[in-house]
Amino acid sequence: MDNGKPLTEIIAGVDGGENAMVKIFNPNSSFKLTHGQVRDNARAEVDTLIAMINGKIPMDKWMEIQTLSPEFDYWNSSIEAAQI
Repeated sequence: MDNGKPLTEIIAGVDGGENAMVKIFNPNSSFKLTHGQVRDNARAEVDTLIAMINGKIPMDKWMEIQTLSPEFDYWNSSIEAAQI
């Protein structure tokens, strides 16, 4: 960092909330990549938990649950696309 401006640091996240998106498009922030949309991931988590409670998904086995989770980054994403 040079007086608060990142020179070599790059930080990535997995929660594309409003605070994360603001930091991604700030050229002085090291936070440059995020993955996911909070609402869609939260719904998938709740649906998975309910399915486990109802016995539709086994609790003792590994499962991969896929969700539509776009990636946003400072270099390739537009602010307009991130606001959709």
